[in-house]
Amino acid sequence: MQTKSSGELLRLMQLAEAPDIISFGGGFPGPEIFPSEELEVCAAHIIGGRKSCLQYASTSGYAPLREKIAERASRYGAYFSAKDVMISAGSQQAIDLSARIFCDPGDLVLVETPTYIGALNAFSNYGVRYIEMPTDEEGVITDALDELLSACGRISCTYVIPDFQNPTGRRWSIARRNAFLEIMARHDIPVIEDGAYRELSFEDDPYPPLLALADASGADVVHLGSFSKIFCPGFRVGWVITKNEILSKYTSVKPDLDLSASSFGQQIIDEYLERYNLNLHISRAICAYRQKRDMAAQALRENLPETEFSLPRGGLFIWLELPQRVDATLLLEESLKRNVAFVPGTQFFASSGRNHYARINYSNISEELIAPGIVEIGEAMRRLLQGA
Repeated sequence: MQTKSSGELLRLMQLAEAPDIISFGGGFPGPEIFPSEELEVCAAHIIGGRKSCLQYASTSGYAPLREKIAERASRYGAYFSAKDVMISAGSQQAIDLSARIFCDPGDLVLVETPTYIGALNAFSNYGVRYIEMPTDEEGVITDALDELLSACGRISCTYVIPDFQNPTGRRWSIARRNAFLEIMARHDIPVIEDGAYRELSFEDDPYPPLLALADASGADVVHLGSFSKIFCPGFRVGWVITKNEILSKYTSVKPDLDLSASSFGQQIIDEYLERYNLNLHISRAICAYRQKRDMAAQALRENLPETEFSLPRGGLFIWLELPQRVDATLLLEESLKRNVAFVPGTQFFASSGRNHYARINYSNISEELIAPGIVEIGEAMRRLLQGA
């Protein structure tokens, strides 16, 4: 089943790849940071020496890579091993698996407002209903959450992005993380934590994921991660980390979608992690993205002065609050006449009615096109306002 927003997402992905469009649309990493030469070395080595890279893999995934993922996840105080990890075909597949496992038609799912389009599409395919949790710059507002949940009845799960959220770029404070987990534990609501952007921090102060804080509260947390944003999305390699009794549900359901994620992609990434320093690669990406963020923010201040936004401290996006009299969908259509694309914010809400928001992606666009593209969006807005 294709939802209205899934069709819009497909259109925006196509616009992001169009050669004649300056696209602030798709949440793509910058191709200039892909380690192509190192990957050529890795690919030649595994093709020459491991025929298993061309064979099916286990449903759980390539064991050496799972162990490395577990080691990285254990940096924040909680210990994990390969048995706690399952490889998925990107984090989008892991979101879909989560919906299959936790949700039945008519179930209630808690989401941030706004939240990731792809997650809303995935959960909607299983006939769920949403409860939107209000947010601010520190994340989900937990003050009235207990009372809200007590009035709702059974909730199957919650889906959240605590670090550099898509679309807002916000990062939850430590206090909000702990308060949220305590509430989820009291109401026995499993937490699906999307950590796709968490390592792309522009500041040297990494916060622990919800997964690492879960034991203190007793909350059940399923952490979803991906090499797409921190490495190369073309491999389509993501992962699920959680306690074994929950993970077994994922490994039981995954063969219904595919037998395994790409053996080739998994083993190339594992070889890269053996030979090279992923943290150094991520640091280079962060430097490039911080520079692009700053350029985009400056251009927005100069060309869309009535638009409000907060400077994200990591991730790939700037979330814009346009003047209320500006419909972002109409602004996109006017911008496309100038060969510039972005994402209207309407699609990021589980309910309708928020038409004056927009998401700007700065990671995938070349530096020399950032200012000219935002100049054109500013011109499109002025044209709309003149005709209002």
